[in-house]
Amino acid sequence: MSSLRARLVWSVALVLGVTLTAFALVTKVAYRRALTEAFDARLEGEGHTLAGMVEEHPGAAWEFEGGGLEAFAPGRDAAYYELWLGDGQALRSPSLEGADLPKVSGPTTLRDGRPGRVRVGVWSPRLSEDDPGAVASGLMVQVAVARATDTLEASLTTLDELLALGAATALLCSGLAAWVAVRRGLRPLAQVVARLDALDATRLRERVSAEGAPDELLPTVDTVNGLLARLDDAFTRLRAFNADVSHELRTPLAGLKTILEVTAARERDGVAYRAAVSQALAV
Repeated sequence: MSSLRARLVWSVALVLGVTLTAFALVTKVAYRRALTEAFDARLEGEGHTLAGMVEEHPGAAWEFEGGGLEAFAPGRDAAYYELWLGDGQALRSPSLEGADLPKVSGPTTLRDGRPGRVRVGVWSPRLSEDDPGAVASGLMVQVAVARATDTLEASLTTLDELLALGAATALLCSGLAAWVAVRRGLRPLAQVVARLDALDATRLRERVSAEGAPDELLPTVDTVNGLLARLDDAFTRLRAFNADVSHELRTPLAGLKTILEVTAARERDGVAYRAAVSQALAV
């Protein structure tokens, strides 16, 4: 890549590409974290709500008022919960169909094979109001709630597509802007080249103007003007030398011409020709 313009444009494009890629990765990681935290917060809220449906009966079995939870019914987009009551009971959502949920929060594979997340929390149950003098046992309810992460992954896929499209558009627009900027930035250099191209041996006294040139070109302009000054001085001395040589040779050449003209004016013998040659060599 010998073109300075191409090098500058590709350098700008490379820097922008790396910057946009890093920005896209950081944005994706931050967005994934925010969505995951919001997803987990939703699960935790549902777990807290489920724990509030458990009523503790001191000395008797606890009750779970969990009727009407359509989201946890068996189905394609079913959610799942499992409660471990303080009195030893374990209650599962109908969608689990007898299976168990992990007791550790984090990503998991749901019963139907979909990827999901589970959130486990521990809360206090409601104390039964049937016996006003009853005292809470202090036992807790452990709740695990799980949902599929289809919507989460779909949002992240959409984000990836938007980031890729945005990065490609920004890179293209930035590349065009860089090309225009580099072209405008190199215009003073092209003007200096045009001024130099207009010079010849008869115009060595002229100098390249630095007007409008950026600071980076001023040393080059000064160097070129110095070179022109040295060339002009050399040509001046060469012309003076040629003039001196011409002046010094004019008289001998005139004498030599005269001798040759006189010798050739009429027929002569060998002695006369030799004498004329000797005379010419002596000039």
